[in-house]
Amino acid sequence: MKSTSFNPKEISRPIVQAVLLAAGCLIVQIIVLLIGISTEGGLGYTPWIVSASFMLLYAFFNAILLLKAENMGLYVSQSSYCYIGMMLGTTLFAYAVSSVTLGESGSIRWIYIIITVCYTIFMVIVFLMRKIIEYAQRQDTEHKG
Repeated sequence: MKSTSFNPKEISRPIVQAVLLAAGCLIVQIIVLLIGISTEGGLGYTPWIVSASFMLLYAFFNAILLLKAENMGLYVSQSSYCYIGMMLGTTLFAYAVSSVTLGESGSIRWIYIIITVCYTIFMVIVFLMRKIIEYAQRQDTEHKG
């Protein structure tokens, strides 16, 4: 019998994370669109804010899961490509729902830039943390032996 319990290793790959979060973003964008249609009000920048929120979620969880990655080089390269894909995908979702381009969205463009900088900082911090831990463990085993 197959176990249905949650296993973090199943979603540790950046590609799977990006697909799951892009699907979540699409679902939330559709809900935003339906709410906007039913209330006969303008959506404003809500689709762009939703997309930026999912980008931030990807950046945060992707950096955290870097701690458990077996091959850091492969993980970082896949993560970077997936981040660019998420950026393009969520931007297209937001544009499709709101009909407002990123250039017309005003300060939302800066939010995307800040999220990209934060993603880079998260990845560097976690990468350095992991390298320090590996160095300390190596020193500990050499000192004991």
